[in-house]
Amino acid sequence: MDINNVSTTENDRSMNFDFDEWVALAKCDPQAFEQRRLEWCQRFIAGAPHDYQRRLSGILFQINMEKRRSANAVDSCIRLSQLMWDKFEELRQELQALMAGNAMRAGFNGDTACDFSHQARHGQGFVQGARIIPLRSAQVTALAGNS
Repeated sequence: MDINNVSTTENDRSMNFDFDEWVALAKCDPQAFEQRRLEWCQRFIAGAPHDYQRRLSGILFQINMEKRRSANAVDSCIRLSQLMWDKFEELRQELQALMAGNAMRAGFNGDTACDFSHQARHGQGFVQGARIIPLRSAQVTALAGNS
């Protein structure tokens, strides 16, 4: 049994999340909504495995600071969206570094992405039949003129 899934499931059950209730609260009493959001986030973090609690608290801190710096709800949404994409880009870079490390250990030569693509096209190696999808940041895509 995966302890991470158990903790998340237990949190879901104990918190009885009702989306419509949250929407109504946000519309009629934004301050109460914000207080409840913080309480729920803190309860979720407290219920997470100990090894993840510090990182989750750090993410919550970043979210709260971006919300605080925001001029309005739309600005907050934009800031939090950018924060999410920045974290996604960090994850993508870590994944590429892991793939490069695996390629070196497997004895591939040259550019890792090319080696993986070649292997995938020809159904060879440990990526048998996999299709490699290049991940690019939204800024790089926009600069290249691709939508």
